[in-house]
Order: sequence, then structure tokens, then C-alpha cells
Amino acid sequence: MGDRWFGPITRPRLTSAEIPFRGEYGMSLYVTGNAGDGGSAHNGHANLVSGTYSLYQGDKLLGQRRSEDAPTLDVWDLEPQKLPYQLIADTKSGAEFGPYSTTTHTEWNFTSGAAEGAQAVPLVQLDYGTDVDAAGRATRKSNFSITPEVLGSSAAQDALSSLRLEISYDDGATWHRQDMKETKGTWQTSLSAPHRADYVSIRVTAKQRNGGGVTQTVTRAFGLK
Repeated sequence: MGDRWFGPITRPRLTSAEIPFRGEYGMSLYVTGNAGDGGSAHNGHANLVSGTYSLYQGDKLLGQRRSEDAPTLDVWDLEPQKLPYQLIADTKSGAEFGPYSTTTHTEWNFTSGAAEGAQAVPLVQLDYGTDVDAAGRATRKSNFSITPEVLGSSAAQDALSSLRLEISYDDGATWHRQDMKETKGTWQTSLSAPHRADYVSIRVTAKQRNGGGVTQTVTRAFGLK
């Protein structure tokens, strides 16, 4: 599959060029665009995609920014002790953007405490692979892959511990877990879509050994022929 701007699967994504950092009193989080496209070649930003980036500590909202604006979210006056945090990215695209990724919901969970200088926050980035045509459609029997990467750390305690994929053919009304096989850091599966389905929605949960992880849901991630 060739990479193309805003081609499936568009979603918020992270990049090694702008890794989230924690300092003594604050945190700087950067989600590269609201519409990073399929694979890992591009990090897109589209004004036709709206939504929010939000940071929580427990149930407390610490900061929020619209995804249409600059993707940097800076928060200050954080408690120094190690506490659980959650970075949430929600997006919604209009009809002008196209038929895919109509909504996305991504939750990164991690713990963080005061650091001397600036310390990277190790979060998981998910990249996807599927063979789609120029209209963003795959065949009903097709291969699908996920390549997770922990950005900001190569330590064993921050590494991936598990990955789960769920598929929906009815815009998230029902979900079906897919068996996956991992080879050299990429997890692969084969899809077999029912005859009446027009779209594939995905929900991926990747967990880290440190207790953190990410869950990403993309409604109408790509189409079907």
C-alpha cells in the first residue's frame, strides 16, 4: 500500500520528533495532528476534523485544547508524587473530509512524577497496515496489521506487554475480537467481512509492563469493496 495524505487509517498519533515530557512542575504533551494517516509516513492536520485533547489526573481535568488548534497541551502546578494520568484525544470529521474516521477516541494511560530537568513520558504509538484502493476500500478477505511503538523509552519496564484488536462491521454497535500473531514487532490478522458490511471500525488496546497503555477506537476506519 502506498502512503498518501489523509488516507486510511486517519487518527491522532504521536511521533518520536515530539515526545511528551515531564519536568519538576509541569508536563508538555504533543499529539501530532488530528488526522495522521495510514502507516507512519505522514502526520496530518485537517481543519475539517474537530475535537479535543484533554489531560486528566484521576477525575480532575487539568487542561484541554481543541484539536483544530495547535496540538501542544502544556499543564503546570502538578503534584510532585507519582500519580496516574490520562491523555484523551477525541475527534470528529465532517462529510467534507470524506467517509472514513468519522469519530476517533484515544486514551493514553500513564503514571508520572516530578523529574529533574525534562524526562520523556513513554507512551505507545499505534500504526496500521491494510491494503486499500484509491477510494480507501479493502477486499472483504484481507490482511490487517498493527505496529506498536513505545516512544520515549527503550527500557524493558516500559515495553509492550499485550495487544488486543476488536473489529466492528456495524459502526461500533457490536465488537468481535480478532486473533493476532506477532512477528518482529508487528501484529497481524486476517479479516473476513460479512457480505452486507460497508465499513470496518477498529478498537485496539495495547498495554505496557509499567501499567500504562493506550486504547484507540476508530469508527469507519476504512471501507470495503
